[in-house]
Amino acid sequence: MGSSASRDVGRCRAEIAGIIKKCLDLSTAHISRGTAGWLARLADELHANGGDARMLHSFTHGWFFWVGAFDAHDGTPEDLEVIVGLARQQGCHYVMLDADADVFADLPTYDW
Repeated sequence: MGSSASRDVGRCRAEIAGIIKKCLDLSTAHISRGTAGWLARLADELHANGGDARMLHSFTHGWFFWVGAFDAHDGTPEDLEVIVGLARQQGCHYVMLDADADVFADLPTYDW
């Protein structure tokens, strides 16, 4: 690769670094059945009212959300707050809770 191409790749990497976001991918086993219901209701309300789908999106086996989605939301379940806190600690912008994702040994799990 020539020096011009190397500079272009280096510049591209620097520019793209600001638009790549990290996501914490965890099993839905890390939330209680009650929290699952809470997320489902909140996602339904958000979408019914024309809310931003990037804040909280539900899919067949879980949820995808921005970690800031619950900052000003009173009543966020404690198990979800723990997950959001872990995501922030790890520098993640998003969380995916998926039934097929890995279980993280350091977090509590719920049998539902």
